[in-house]
Amino acid sequence: MAIFHITTATSRFTTTGNTFGPPADDTPGADTLIVDPNAFLVANGGITDNGAVLPQTGAWTASINGSIVSRNAYGIFLSPGNAAVSTITIGVEGEVQGGVGILAKSSANIKNAGTIDGEDQDLLTNIGIEIGNGIYTIINSGKITTAASGDAILGGVGTTSNITVSNSGIISGGARALDFTASMGK
Repeated sequence: MAIFHITTATSRFTTTGNTFGPPADDTPGADTLIVDPNAFLVANGGITDNGAVLPQTGAWTASINGSIVSRNAYGIFLSPGNAAVSTITIGVEGEVQGGVGILAKSSANIKNAGTIDGEDQDLLTNIGIEIGNGIYTIINSGKITTAASGDAILGGVGTTSNITVSNSGIISGGARALDFTASMGK
């Protein structure tokens, strides 16, 4: 288990590759990612360059009070195959942005008080949160938004998921706020 703490002094900006992820940013067990206010992980590259990749080696606890951004790919990618439930918390000053803001392919509790934005700079992928197979709880008191053609929260195509959404903030998709027609769960 490791704690990866991103401060303003250790912020990262890349033009190729993932800004945060394995093998350097991972251990064989549960790990923690903390992004401080005014700190950032920014991937300004192509469609495979993610802001943060959280591998399936154990449950992740992510606390985002700064920014995680991918210009064209996933702001946060929670890898498939994780048997444990991860927790991603975006604070009031936190921001996660990408063509898909958060792609959660393993069970997760997502708590947002900040901003999750799905806006791809080059392609037409605009999704705030996309989920895969598993059990998900999304609690929003902030903003989950997308560009004109996107879904704010999307149940992934061909997935079987149990999804609970609680909202006291703003969920606004250019196409739809919530789209679970492709998933077989709730």
